[in-house]
Amino acid sequence: MGKSNEADGVYVDDVWVGNDPSVGVGEISTFAATVSPNPTTGSVAIEANAADGDVTVFDLFGRQVMSATLRNGRAELDLSAFAKGVYVARISSEAGTSTIKLVKE
Repeated sequence: MGKSNEADGVYVDDVWVGNDPSVGVGEISTFAATVSPNPTTGSVAIEANAADGDVTVFDLFGRQVMSATLRNGRAELDLSAFAKGVYVARISSEAGTSTIKLVKE
């Protein structure tokens, strides 16, 4: 059955049930980014609540098709030469990472 060997929990069928200070939820990131207009036929503006970072755009096959730099929380991407479809933009900064779906019409 169960056998107790610490004050904060017990083993039940070789599974520890109790308090474990090494397990927990990390700090929740408040990093956020938006893109407009979305969908687009040309350029999009990305705005984030972080000063600097990187923007990487991927197609749905996972291939990187564009990269840009986020400066002062803003980046402009010209998608006019891209084929119609769905793309994914990954915005990364020291504050965190955000992923946004981009639709090119």
